[in-house]
Amino acid sequence: MHVIDAILQEGTIMSVENPTSGEVFTVRSYKQYLATQWANTYEIRCTDDDAERSDLVNAALAIVNAERAIHLNFVNFFRAVISTYQPDSRPYNPSSFTTIDFSLQGQVSSSGSNSLPLTTCVFARFTAEGGRSGKRFYRGCLTEGDVDFGMKGHFIFQSRRDVIQAAIGALSGIFSPYFEMVLARGTPTPTNVRRVSLISIAEQTSHRKLDNRYFDMRMR
Repeated sequence: MHVIDAILQEGTIMSVENPTSGEVFTVRSYKQYLATQWANTYEIRCTDDDAERSDLVNAALAIVNAERAIHLNFVNFFRAVISTYQPDSRPYNPSSFTTIDFSLQGQVSSSGSNSLPLTTCVFARFTAEGGRSGKRFYRGCLTEGDVDFGMKGHFIFQSRRDVIQAAIGALSGIFSPYFEMVLARGTPTPTNVRRVSLISIAEQTSHRKLDNRYFDMRMR
């Protein structure tokens, strides 16, 4: 396992049209149920100069499909946005991001009446070698039959947790040709980039309000 810092020279104009090895991109997956919309955000790194725009799009769709595998079928996936790590370049560069619109449903059957509130989230920990772990929270994934109820949080039954673990855990490391999952920090360019080596699903659910800042939409 390796840990590589992606150090990008100041002033370099990056583009989703021509990914290069070491470049970090942001993928944001948008979901909705009725009038409620939310998003999950990831950082991925290109691992090969042979990568093309289509490979970057396929990496984003791999993330969306992994999420769909754990979400209930009333959750609609309607958009994915791929951007360079510094999307709002100056001067403005229209190739710094691309938007993919679609209408896809979660793949877990649910009657709707037995689903848990959207405020009840699955908590996933993204772990790299050294430093703090990353956190992801997933709404709209659990029904009453998936959990044992508790006062401060529900406990996800092992059988359901194993399914979620298999789907989301597959995003660790090189999850798609030419791209790997990373944790990236630094402004305006990433000066600390760590490869995600493990994704683990917590036994206990996490409560997140519908207006929680983690799910900030920042629509483009």
